[in-house]
Amino acid sequence: MRVLLSVQQVRRDIPLLDELVYFDSASVSPPVRPVVDTMSEYYTRFPFNYGVGVFKDSIQVTKKLEDARNRVAKFIDARPTEVVFTKNTTEAINIVARGLDWKKNDEVIITSIEHQSNYIPWLQLARDRGVRVKVAKADTSGIIDVGEIERSIKKETKLVSIAHVSNVLGTIENVSEICKIAREHDVICMVDAAQSVGRLEFSVREIQCDFAAICGRKSIGGPQGTGVLFGRDGSLELLRPLETGSRAADLLSDHDFRTKPSPLKFEAGVLNTAGFLGLGKAVDYLQKLGIGAIRNRIRKLTEYAIDQLRELNDLEIYGPLESNLQAGIISINVKHKGPGYVAKRLDSLGRIAVGSGNHGSLAALETIGVHGTVRLSFHCYNTEKEIDKLAKLLPRT
Repeated sequence: MRVLLSVQQVRRDIPLLDELVYFDSASVSPPVRPVVDTMSEYYTRFPFNYGVGVFKDSIQVTKKLEDARNRVAKFIDARPTEVVFTKNTTEAINIVARGLDWKKNDEVIITSIEHQSNYIPWLQLARDRGVRVKVAKADTSGIIDVGEIERSIKKETKLVSIAHVSNVLGTIENVSEICKIAREHDVICMVDAAQSVGRLEFSVREIQCDFAAICGRKSIGGPQGTGVLFGRDGSLELLRPLETGSRAADLLSDHDFRTKPSPLKFEAGVLNTAGFLGLGKAVDYLQKLGIGAIRNRIRKLTEYAIDQLRELNDLEIYGPLESNLQAGIISINVKHKGPGYVAKRLDSLGRIAVGSGNHGSLAALETIGVHGTVRLSFHCYNTEKEIDKLAKLLPRT
């Protein structure tokens, strides 16, 4: 595919960048104009329920949403029947956690770099069902030893769940190898891809995961309240739906109902139709830019930022400094100053938006021995000039 990445064009499609230096794409990537226009078109021209109604415009909505599902599936190298629309990554993880048939003393392996959304659902299973949760420890760069995962697998192990990219340190984990090991031991493997899809090339066929949880609003630049659960081949059939009701099932009689096939059985009630149409447009936009070009752009920005930050005194930089191990998410701290204070000062001094605090990842922070960080997350729309401004203002915070 011809690469069409133009930083200036992307910036024109995100008007807020005219007044804000935005380094918080690990939380939210602002949607581009075509995404907003797609959602606006839905609300102004055909604001109808997906899958309901037989008049022409209603049928058009259903076709448009299924087309969006097809495009999202293609984006991650999946089949449309393997793509469940969810409201976020957390819901996708919970569908798996609450949907599998667990027995007391079944084991789940997670890692110390996980966001709490890939931590708490498994701890809830420990409370409710007597499931054991093992935590594989990362090194101080946030890298998980694949060998430790394999050594942790026992006959009781049912599932391994791991983040592809750390939301604190930007570390890229070897999820393909971890999923390979899981398959060899007949263990289910789930990938939390909230921070990787949209930053890195992501193929569920190459990774060979059983499940993947994907966020719409982060690096993809899709609307708030959109996410995806991928379930490989028949993996979705292993799950009971988190919710059921209209659209996910049909009433047969006063006392009986029939559940619809996947993925519909996981999409009970009215969908965020405008949001998922916007998500389909967002993945179109990224594909036109070229994921390889996006990855290279983020890599160059990361290298540039690390070079600039290394020149500053009284600054701690955490995580891997090699760009091939990094997805463009860097955590730092200014000595003797709290992350929240630094973030507020950057905003007041130069309208620079950064993440701050524990980022929902206490375990990852324990790995590097701090309680919070200032988090800088770059995307293809950022510039070296913006990084220069950050480096100039950080000493003044």
